Amino acid sequence: MRRRHWTPRRPAPLLLAAALLAALPGCEDRDRIGLEPDGGGGGGGGGGTGVGPQVVIEAPAQDTTVQAGPGVFVAGRVNDPDGVDSVYFDIQGGITQVPPFNHDGTTTMSFAIPITTNGQAGQTIIVGVSGVDEAGNRGEPAHRTIVVE
Repeated sequence: MRRRHWTPRRPAPLLLAAALLAALPGCEDRDRIGLEPDGGGGGGGGGGTGVGPQVVIEAPAQDTTVQAGPGVFVAGRVNDPDGVDSVYFDIQGGITQVPPFNHDGTTTMSFAIPITTNGQAGQTIIVGVSGVDEAGNRGEPAHRTIVVE
């Protein structure tokens, strides 16, 4: 006697998959990594083209030369009337890496990141900082060059 194979019906996973596929075209998919302004982003609720956050690097006040040894802090603020969503750091040269900061959406965020100079004599380190506002607009990056002697 042959036994029948019985597979229980599972409509819940199928319904969940169908709902997910139906929702995907409406999802906001913004690229938040990178320092180049993108002319907009954001979704239905007012994003579009706009001006992204303004970044001001306050310390060091200008491109600078430092002695290898103790670290150097790069500090400043990011402002946007739409609210700051996240801040990105692009550090070229040296050994320091800083992950992006997510912010709570207030209009101003301060930052201070340490740049390692110990053992980096002869290196030129370029720090780029940019922000993304709550609407998804990416601002122009601010740069600071640090030459380590």
